[in-house]
Order: sequence, then structure tokens, then C-alpha cells
Amino acid sequence: LSPGGLGSIFGTNLAGSAASVASLPLPTSLSGAQIFVNGVATPLLFVSPTQINFQTPFETPASLPVSIFIQNGTTSPA
Repeated sequence: LSPGGLGSIFGTNLAGSAASVASLPLPTSLSGAQIFVNGVATPLLFVSPTQINFQTPFETPASLPVSIFIQNGTTSPA
């Protein structure tokens, strides 16, 4: 992950329903889903039950490793 870069996560039960962004600024919560990179809420572009597209926070260090958490009612490691 690079600071400010775009990423996608694929899985199951990631969001309650599909939703996409209609305007700026990008929200950090969409259709009940949130992603946290190193504890920082990430801007979201698109969410669905099987996919989330997000922008990596600019505060994210360029070095690895990073921690990613997806929240949709409960928090689970990704």
C-alpha cells in the first residue's frame, strides 16, 4: 500500500449492500462498512458484500507491514 494510493479488498460479508460515492470528499463509512489502515479510517469509493475499493490514508507509512481492519458491525482482520 502506498500513501494516497487506491486499493481493493475482496471477500464475503464486507458490506450490507452495494454503494458508491457520488461526490467529494470521500466518506470513511459507506453502507455500514469501514476500513482502518494502521488505525486510521480510510476514504471509501465503492463497497459491496464482496468488494471494497478504498484510498490508502496519506498518513500510512510507505514501509510494511501495515494492519488492515474491516468493520461491518464487528471488526475482523483482513
